[in-house]
Amino acid sequence: MRRLPSRRRPTHPGRVFLKAVLEPLGLTQREAAERLRISYPRMNEIVNGKRTVTPETALRLARFSGTEPEFWLDLQQAVDLWDALHADGVDDIDAIEPGMGPGDHEAGRSLVPGGPTSKRRAERYSVARVFPLGEEPAEDLRAETTALERLAMVEELTRQSWRLARARVMSPPGKSAPDTTAGDSGDAGEAP
Repeated sequence: MRRLPSRRRPTHPGRVFLKAVLEPLGLTQREAAERLRISYPRMNEIVNGKRTVTPETALRLARFSGTEPEFWLDLQQAVDLWDALHADGVDDIDAIEPGMGPGDHEAGRSLVPGGPTSKRRAERYSVARVFPLGEEPAEDLRAETTALERLAMVEELTRQSWRLARARVMSPPGKSAPDTTAGDSGDAGEAP
């Protein structure tokens, strides 16, 4: 999961979908709703940040945009966690005693090996940033769009790698699969 910004609410996945997918494709919300097979009011609420992105919606957004559902769920989880951390009544969370033995908390030990102590939790949520301070939300959105493009490139490279591996595994015994790597002399795949 991404780290939360400290001075602003994370960008809602609906806004990312609008700016990174719909606007570049020149699609309206109504056209996108039809293609995603959801109602227009649902699409409008998602894009305007008034409705959360559920796992089922994440599957639809991922299929449409060529990304992974986890990308959309991570964006939504960041918004949900930000809202929870800034909600009324969250102050009593710090009063919860960790389920550790006496002195473990002060010594910086966690109940779960490698897990965070409350000191580290506080640092992680108050200091950690997704984007540098002072940037406008439009700048943040461009950075998220760039991340979306990088994710799409990584996914495409992964698909190509799997296709190549599958071709090598599926090739008949004694016959090597064609080598698709650039710059080889053409003798790849032959026995030494």
